[in-house]
Amino acid sequence: MGRVLGSLAFAGVALAAASPASAAHTIALFAGSGVQYSGVTPTVANNAMAINDGTVKVQVTAWTSSTPGTYSTSNGHIRSTLGQWDFGLGDQYNSGDEHTIDNNGSTRDFILLQFDHAVALNTVTFTSGWNSQYDSDATISKANVNYASYGGTYKTVNSSFWNAAKTQLANNKTASNTPGNSFNYGVVNTSRRQVNPTLVTSNVWLIAAKIGDLDTYKDGFKVKGFTYVDPTDFNGNAVPEPATWALLIVGFGAIGGAMRRKVRASLALA
Repeated sequence: MGRVLGSLAFAGVALAAASPASAAHTIALFAGSGVQYSGVTPTVANNAMAINDGTVKVQVTAWTSSTPGTYSTSNGHIRSTLGQWDFGLGDQYNSGDEHTIDNNGSTRDFILLQFDHAVALNTVTFTSGWNSQYDSDATISKANVNYASYGGTYKTVNSSFWNAAKTQLANNKTASNTPGNSFNYGVVNTSRRQVNPTLVTSNVWLIAAKIGDLDTYKDGFKVKGFTYVDPTDFNGNAVPEPATWALLIVGFGAIGGAMRRKVRASLALA
């Protein structure tokens, strides 16, 4: 009996660590034709979008880089126009540029999400189908930046910010590709994808048109919306890590083993 109680206690501790259940927060920026917000009305000033959903604050800006994958103000990326076009947020470098986040030509476009505290970017909804660019392969990157260390805030995007973020952004790139390159020509394609399956948290997230390993299809998309998981929803605990779930499974396994041993012992005595 003592072993069973011990196993129950062990599993209870694991369950307490892993039990917080909170739905991801959804920032639905656009839906269909025109600007439609889901309960959150962003404000735009100085070519930046500010979102405050009552849980986190986030600033969104757009950029174009002639040195893909290198995130330093001395290496060719400049501020672009953040567009609120139909079907999502886009990026426009100049008046002749497509208003998509694309890798057409020698440059790569990206948008930068700067949160006021670390969150786990969860899903991103991509839309594509403009200027013969139907694919939406993307590169996702992240960084944890101590804004206060250089006297900034989550809205700061000066050289001090890039110096603090550039190494992490360059080293933390992951791919989010159109599933099976399945898209329809001549129509708007929508793809909602999990971009952070382990729910790693960071306060800076970057969504770029695919960097490196390009296929035969040009990538050009807009960001229709995104979801994130906020660790402050978990009563101050961190977002459960895979190791925590493994601990829980081990705990329940120990309970089952102890109960089987007890049954066998009872049968033996009988």
